[in-house]
Amino acid sequence: MSSDTGRKGHIFQIILEEISPEVKAFDTANKLIFINGSLVGTGAQAATVMTVAGKSPGTYPEGFCYGFLAGYFGTELKKAGYDGIVIEGSASEPVYISVQDQQVKILKAGSWWGKSAYQTVDAIIKEHGGDAKYITIGISGERKVRTAIALASFDSTLSCGFGAVMGSRT
Repeated sequence: MSSDTGRKGHIFQIILEEISPEVKAFDTANKLIFINGSLVGTGAQAATVMTVAGKSPGTYPEGFCYGFLAGYFGTELKKAGYDGIVIEGSASEPVYISVQDQQVKILKAGSWWGKSAYQTVDAIIKEHGGDAKYITIGISGERKVRTAIALASFDSTLSCGFGAVMGSRT
């Protein structure tokens, strides 16, 4: 089985078992699923792609969608001991997820709210150092603009409106 087929299989299993068809993109029952391919983080050439899936606000009618995110985030997530992350529910205030050396924390991000994606990247690097890898959103994601993207390390972007889904979690 190819790496792409394997990660899509994991994603579809989560979708079928845990997300009912009537769930909308911005519902807290929607899950945003980030899953690495099996070779990510192994040093294999060009093995940097992560698949991201969930109910998308960018389709009409809203439906399941997946996209690919390259760059350094998936590799660093794998080095921290994780093959993926599933985000569900919502917070009462802006937060971010920090993964460092197998330790996962949910931290306050209120001071970053209202900033562009690049301003948020600058704040992340100031807070966590120049080697920090990230996936972030900007104002359009915060405002749940249905086409909002997410920006990741190495200027990789994620479409399908998943930036808005990330923003809907607060």
